[in-house]
Amino acid sequence: MKTQRAHRRKLRFNSAKDAAPVTAARTERAPKQPVKRRTRKQRSRRVSPVDTRHSNATQQIQDLPSAMWSDVQDRLAAAKNLGELTQIMLQFFKRHEDLQGSASAPVFPIFVPASEIYKMKGIVLPRKRRIYDVLNVLEGIGVIKRVRCVETRRTKGGFLYFGKDAVIQRLAEMQSNAAQVMVTFRQRRGLKAASITEEDSALVQAIEEKAVAEKWTGLTSTTVCFLSLLFQQDYQVGMAVPGMSERLVEAKKCIGALASTSPRNEPPYTDVQRRVYDAVSVLVACNLILTAATTATSTAQKQRASPRSRNRSSIMALGKFIRHYLDREPMVVISCAIGAVAVSLPLVVVPIRRSMGLPTDQYDGPIIPDSIKKSRGHLATPEQ
Repeated sequence: MKTQRAHRRKLRFNSAKDAAPVTAARTERAPKQPVKRRTRKQRSRRVSPVDTRHSNATQQIQDLPSAMWSDVQDRLAAAKNLGELTQIMLQFFKRHEDLQGSASAPVFPIFVPASEIYKMKGIVLPRKRRIYDVLNVLEGIGVIKRVRCVETRRTKGGFLYFGKDAVIQRLAEMQSNAAQVMVTFRQRRGLKAASITEEDSALVQAIEEKAVAEKWTGLTSTTVCFLSLLFQQDYQVGMAVPGMSERLVEAKKCIGALASTSPRNEPPYTDVQRRVYDAVSVLVACNLILTAATTATSTAQKQRASPRSRNRSSIMALGKFIRHYLDREPMVVISCAIGAVAVSLPLVVVPIRRSMGLPTDQYDGPIIPDSIKKSRGHLATPEQ
């Protein structure tokens, strides 16, 4: 028995010993497979929608020369109001346009990097945020478009400058969109009459939805709302600046969009009125709407403004908005009255093409309503 057990142990040992080299040989013959490692996919950063046809026009970026930039800095440091800042910003973009100029006309849009705007913030200004107020209004009228981030330019963002010709196209598009919204609203209402607040609410609602889709700022959407409401008025109907802001406040209140975004914790209606006056100041500086000051004729007219709007109407009170059409182009004129000032200035009418420095072919002069001609002794049209 012992001999058999020993023999069995010997057989087991020999079999295991003989099988070991075979297993090793098989392991050595097996091809070595690389270890699979999880690779992280590179995600593209969010890019603002920019038309591909303009990619060749926006690849070349040229900074302003030191001499031009020092001039811009000096003017910014001396700026005292929003109108002067607007003129400086328009000149700033125009100089970028001049840098792109060659034998042929510059190709739009022209990309202006955000670093150029950040340089302005470093300049000593009374209120640095006013630069962005001007940019927001210019975006509303189609002069520029904010670009969040574009990897091909290796920059954190900037602005696309479309030139002065884009203003006319933008205003015409704005007027057409407002008219279409009103037609759809009246068709939906049928024979049922609608109040002014309901019509304004429908128009403001459409603009607010577009503002959310295109990520407009509050001042940009206010500018579009202001001009859209203005295009709905007849040129023979007078409308005060406080009255226009009140209509915008009521429309926003009706659709539930009246909320203050001001860091100063001011009431919502005050925030809307402030934005309206900021938009008016920039549009006046762009010569898209013009001002003519007259004196208030009676104290009864001063009291027509609501108590909430009188606090902002001490400078621009009892103004009238008058809309004209000059060669199929929208023309807006503001006749602003300055209370307690015994100065009367003539009404000035300038078409958009002339005020923006564009060619004035086939221009026969401004169209002035008879009511305005009778109320003013003479009209002064500035020289080209």
